[in-house]
Amino acid sequence: MDRLRKVLDRIFIDGLSAMAQGLFATLIIGTIIQQIGTLLGGTFGDMIYVIGKAAASLTLGVPMCFMTVLLGWGTSISTSSSAV
Repeated sequence: MDRLRKVLDRIFIDGLSAMAQGLFATLIIGTIIQQIGTLLGGTFGDMIYVIGKAAASLTLGVPMCFMTVLLGWGTSISTSSSAV
């Protein structure tokens, strides 16, 4: 039983915390790349900014897609709009 607990701890605790650190690092690196692109300016700076924006967006977009599409969390949201 103790061996099973160690294996599950390694998979879930260590594995998921490493994945969270990777997502956080990608978000921070993407933000830094965006700032570098803003500081450079011009066409090259705009290209660098877009690359950083894509990295930061993937960090937040992929987990949100997983939660809404694969887990079905977005199914209770109403698509009808009401005029105010």
